[in-house]
Amino acid sequence: MNLPTHRERQVMQRLRGGAWIKAFTLANSPKTIQNLLAKGWIESRGTAGELAYRLTDKGLEAKRAPVQICPKKASATL
Repeated sequence: MNLPTHRERQVMQRLRGGAWIKAFTLANSPKTIQNLLAKGWIESRGTAGELAYRLTDKGLEAKRAPVQICPKKASATL
């Protein structure tokens, strides 16, 4: 499964309640929203001023996935 990025997790956290959330209340992140829609993690309804999003079951599963932490690079030895 694809793991969500930090920004994707932030948007999904805002949508976690399962209710429809108006688009204007979310951070202005059109690319992040488009990525979430393309992955099927969120869904939308309405247009223009009535546009709203909510988290899908697939999105909830992705949000609950463990956060991947990159290992620290070994520091150079002198």
